[in-house]
Amino acid sequence: MARKRRCLTIGLAPPAGSPPVEWLVSDGAVDYESALATMSTRAKAIARGETRELIWLLEHPPLYTAGTGSRPQELTEARFPVHVQGAAGSSPQRIAHVMVDLNLRAPNVRSFVVTI
Repeated sequence: MARKRRCLTIGLAPPAGSPPVEWLVSDGAVDYESALATMSTRAKAIARGETRELIWLLEHPPLYTAGTGSRPQELTEARFPVHVQGAAGSSPQRIAHVMVDLNLRAPNVRSFVVTI
């Protein structure tokens, strides 16, 4: 049976004694591929316990992201670069990349998403 939203534990409090989450706000546009590489490296270091968790607020140059189920022939007359990722959308807009250890903060991804 699926749990209802009102039954989920809300909150992403870190374990007692954990360092605070680092916040990074980029002033200018950050290249998409560069941001992905930085996030991948940081997420791996967080998982190994080598660095603090990070919430990164940034903007990318204009681009489209195509979901993993997208088909190239569906996109016509792309005005911006297209990147195939897990989610689809367009940019520029201010976005937040949240890099936290869910093993320490939330019992599951659904709880995390509800909290965010």
